[in-house]
Amino acid sequence: MAPIIGVKFFPQASAANTTIEALFVFATGFLFRPLGGIVFGYFGDTCGRSKTLRISISVITLSTVLISVIPSYDEIGITASILLILLRLIQGLSIGGEYSGTMIYLAESAPRNKRGFVTSFAAIGANSGFLLATAALMLLHLFFTEEAINHWAWRLPFLLIGLLGSLIIYYRFTLSETPVYSHLQKNIALCLPPLL
Repeated sequence: MAPIIGVKFFPQASAANTTIEALFVFATGFLFRPLGGIVFGYFGDTCGRSKTLRISISVITLSTVLISVIPSYDEIGITASILLILLRLIQGLSIGGEYSGTMIYLAESAPRNKRGFVTSFAAIGANSGFLLATAALMLLHLFFTEEAINHWAWRLPFLLIGLLGSLIIYYRFTLSETPVYSHLQKNIALCLPPLL
């Protein structure tokens, strides 16, 4: 949807330039993922794995839903572009924390002889997200006209993430701490007091 998002959020010098600008914005989110892994990793180590996973999925869900409701460049000017960039950076940070946090949670929860198998589900989940995004785009083109997609329907997949994210957030509140983290918390004094 980069061509649609590019036209909605960036000055329309040319179709190619707006698409490139939209792709650049999405690339910046990818660049922030390692930083998210570091930040959320620190909080996971000091505050708990399950708490950190609740925060990361909540931030991802909220920032994605907010992208769906940002007014376009035509409505609020450069503010629309800035908001899109900020939300994408927030997504990148939280996705970095989500992926690394999920890997750690799975590894610490898995039986010793099945850690590789269990942690592979994090990669399966991440790649399934790309598959679902492609399927959502195909359904969008199946049920809506190009005019409707360009005008408002492009926002629907972002809104639907809110529904899916809400279900995941609900599930995350049922997570307990990993046995490894619980053991460390009881037997080793952490350097800093929990912040969350």
